[in-house]
Amino acid sequence: MAAFTLSMVGLVLADDLILLFGTWELTSLASFLLIARSGYGGELASLRTMIITFVGGLTMLAGATAIIAKTGTTNVTEALAHPVWTQDAGFTGTVAVLILIAAFTKSAQFPFHLWLPDAMAAATLVSAYLHAAAVAKAGIFLLMRFTPAFHETPVWNYTLIFTGLFTGAMAAWFALQKTDLKKIMAYSTVSQLGLIVATIGIGTEEALAAATLHTIAHALFKSGLFMMVGVIDHSAHTRDIRRLPELRRKMPWSFAAVVLGCASMAGLPPMLGFVSKEEIFVAMQDAPGGAWMGWVALFGAVGGAVLTFAYCAKIVFGGFIDGKRTDVEVHEAEPSLLIPAVLPIFVGLPLALFVGVLDTPVGAAVKAAFLLSRKVLKAASTTRFTSPSGTASTLSWPCPR
Repeated sequence: MAAFTLSMVGLVLADDLILLFGTWELTSLASFLLIARSGYGGELASLRTMIITFVGGLTMLAGATAIIAKTGTTNVTEALAHPVWTQDAGFTGTVAVLILIAAFTKSAQFPFHLWLPDAMAAATLVSAYLHAAAVAKAGIFLLMRFTPAFHETPVWNYTLIFTGLFTGAMAAWFALQKTDLKKIMAYSTVSQLGLIVATIGIGTEEALAAATLHTIAHALFKSGLFMMVGVIDHSAHTRDIRRLPELRRKMPWSFAAVVLGCASMAGLPPMLGFVSKEEIFVAMQDAPGGAWMGWVALFGAVGGAVLTFAYCAKIVFGGFIDGKRTDVEVHEAEPSLLIPAVLPIFVGLPLALFVGVLDTPVGAAVKAAFLLSRKVLKAASTTRFTSPSGTASTLSWPCPR
C-alpha cells in the first residue's frame, strides 16, 4: 500500500515522460501484488489485471517514445506545448490513440473493463483505495494531462465520448445482474469512470471542470461504499444480497451511510454527486460535431444515470430492506470500524452545500489542462455551480481564447 501510494504521488507530480512511465508501471505492479496476496482467489485475477494494464503500459511507452523523438524533449510541459500537435495531424492522431489505449486499460474502459471486477478478490480496503479512489483514476489523470495536445483532435474526442458512454451503460447493466454487493460496486465503478471519460471527451473548460468535480465526488462516495460493504460482510459474514437478513433495523448507522452514499452515486440532492452530475449534463450539450451530437451525448449520459439509480436502489433494498433470512445474528459495527468507513460518504454532504470550497482545486485543474495549449490568455471565464441549498458558487479561472 505504501509503495502504491508513493507511485501514485509520483505519477501525478511527474513532469518528465520517463518518470511518468516508470510510476505508471509501478502502480500496475503494486496492484498486481495487492490482489495476488489475497489468497487462491486472487491469483488468476491478479494475472489478468497485470496483463491488461501492462498492455496499456506498452502503448504508453510507444507514445512517450514517439513524443520524445518528435519534440526532442522528455519534459511533459514542453512536449505538450510543442507546435507539432497542430502541424502534424497524422502524428497527433497516432499518439492520441496510443495514450487512449493506455488510459482505457487503467480506467477499465471497454474492452479493457474486465480487470476491475476481477480485482474484487482483493481485501476490501484495497478495493476502496486502489479501485475506487486511486488507481482507476490514474487513467482519468492521464487523459486530462494530455488534453492540451489532443482536445481538438476528432479521434480523441469521439473515442472518449462514445467509449465512455457505452462503458457507462454496459457496466451499469452488468451491475444490475449481480447479487454480490462488492461485484455491484465494481461494475458501478466502471460505469462512473465511463461517465467521467465521456465528459473529458467533450473538451471544453466546463466539461473538464465537471469531470474533475465528479472525480472528487466519486472518490468520496465510492471508497466509503466499498468499505461499507466490508462492514456488512464483517457483521453478516456474507455479501450476497440473497443471503442477507433485513439489516436496516439492526445496523441503522450503516444503513444511513449506504443510503447517503448511493444517493450521491445516483446524483440525488443534497449530495455532492448531484452537483457534479448536473454539471456533466450541462457540459454534454457542448459536444463537438454540432447540436445533434450534443443531444446524443446528453441522452447517453441521462440513460446511464437512470441505470445508475436502478443499481443504487438494488444496493439499498437488496442489502438492507428485502432480506428474508432470520437465522443470521447481526449487529452494528463497532465505532472503530464504522467511523472511518462512513467518513468519506458524510464529507460529500457539506461539500455539496458549500461547493465553493472546491473552486480552487477544480479551477486549478482546468487552468492546468488548457494553459499549455494556448499562448495568450485574453479573457476570463466563469462557471457557476449551484448547490442544492440554492446558493451559487463561482468558479473562475483564466480562459484562453
